[in-house]
Amino acid sequence: MHKKVYAAITDMKNHRYSSKLRVGEPVFLIKDPDNLSDSEAIRVVLPPHGQIGYIANSPEIVPRGCCSAGRIYDTFKQQTLGIVQFIFQDMAIIELREVTSMPGAEEKEVFIMYRTSERI
Repeated sequence: MHKKVYAAITDMKNHRYSSKLRVGEPVFLIKDPDNLSDSEAIRVVLPPHGQIGYIANSPEIVPRGCCSAGRIYDTFKQQTLGIVQFIFQDMAIIELREVTSMPGAEEKEVFIMYRTSERI
């Protein structure tokens, strides 16, 4: 991801932790292949709180200048990072960041840390 890539978080009103979201905060984008409504669904997680929404994937919802979940789905393995740029009433715009892992670290390690934090 050499150029800036933006995406929109939607469905925030249906997730109780979305009110904790602040500009500049990192969020994790995690593929949700078991989603029955959308095979390219990407969940958005705000550590340590939990899920706050999904990346917009419908042409009617994706704001101009943002990529849909379908366009970014194949650009990362299981998860990646986004930084919140703007927050609106039921939507937020994030900039995707390339995630570099430490040598020997598995991609699942960050997700495991999130899952552990969620139970606290």
